Amino acid sequence: MIDMSELFLGLELVIVGMGITFLVLIILSSIIYGIGRRITKSEEKKNKPPEEEITQIQTEEIINSTEEKNDEETLAMIAAAYLHCFNSKIPLISLSKSNENWKLGGRREMMEGS
Repeated sequence: MIDMSELFLGLELVIVGMGITFLVLIILSSIIYGIGRRITKSEEKKNKPPEEEITQIQTEEIINSTEEKNDEETLAMIAAAYLHCFNSKIPLISLSKSNENWKLGGRREMMEGS
């Protein structure tokens, strides 16, 4: 039979082993996170544009956002018109080949053991 001291020793080893593993993983993840923050900070310092470019970029972003909104509205209108014209009878396109009888025949032969 199993002695209780052996059982407790096994549980203790499992807990200590898992604790050490998770501690090492936490340390590694914090190191990787710290390195990532340093890299992004150094890249931000290198790529910082002058003030004039910032205002120009902001106005371009506003223009692009309104264009994207118009694109979404146009897409919605086209989809609604398509559904209206075809009375919600959307044709389905099958990408698989229709004639695959040779596959089925081969599988049947394998199952029958011929």
